[in-house]
Order: sequence, then C-alpha cells, then structure tokens
Amino acid sequence: MSASGPPTKPFKFIEGLPFHWEIVSNYLITGKLSNMRAAFKSGADPNALDKVRRAEQSMGRPLHCATVVTHFDFMPRYENLPIVELLLEFGADPRMEGMGGTRESPLEDVERIVETNYPKLGERDIKFFKAAFVVMIEEKARELEVNEAKKAASWTSSRQVS
Repeated sequence: MSASGPPTKPFKFIEGLPFHWEIVSNYLITGKLSNMRAAFKSGADPNALDKVRRAEQSMGRPLHCATVVTHFDFMPRYENLPIVELLLEFGADPRMEGMGGTRESPLEDVERIVETNYPKLGERDIKFFKAAFVVMIEEKARELEVNEAKKAASWTSSRQVS
C-alpha cells in the first residue's frame, strides 16, 4: 500500500488542464505556491475557468477556489492568503464572474462574507476573508492608478505632438 501525502514527482503544468485542484489539495502551502508559480511561468491563466461543461457544477476561477466558503474539511482556508496574493501577482482579476455568470466574482463573494460576518466561520477564517478583501481592493486600486497614469501620459504626449 502506498504512503499518503503529496506525490514525489515534480509538478508539471499541462496546458489545457486547469490547476484549480492544486489550490484545494492537501499539499503544504509551500508546495502549492511552488507548483502554482511553476504553472504561471509555464503559461497557466490565473483567470481560467475550470473545464466543467455545466455551469452549475463549475468551481469557477482560481480565485473562487482560494476564497470559497464551502471547502473540503482537510483544507485550512485561512492558509490561502498567499495563494490569493500569488494569483493577483500573476494577473488574476477578482472582478471576473464564474462560468455563465452563475457565480459572483471572488471580490463580491468575499465582500458579502465580510459584511455578513458569515456565522459558520471561525475567527481565523473571518480574518482570512477580511485580509483577502483588502488585498483584492488594494490590487485593483493599484491597477487603476497605473492605467490612469498611462492614459494621462498618453494624453499629455499626444497634446505635445499637435
């Protein structure tokens, strides 16, 4: 009988297969982060939907997996903040809805959880959701600032040319 635990083979991202299950796996957080970073460097899309054909069965996007309320018992949700940060670092958009609009965006999900102080969650999980919400808001604010600066620079340079 084989020993339980993470596989001993090195992680290899295979194009076309989503890595959503990596997020909810029982691997140590360091292994998840390493595997996800390797996947992104190999071309994985941080906004990819899973490959489920029916929208109601979809896990959504990777950020949905990292911030979902209903998790497998073995997965400590409060450890997922580094995953959320990594997804954002590689371009995940917390405003994107799930498949066919059947799920709110991760940002809306997390905001609702924080506002309602979701009753079934423990203190560590509530802290995670609050921190994830702040990280998502700050990332989008930075992105908007950069875009506005680019627009302003473009407008200024076009005015100088004329």
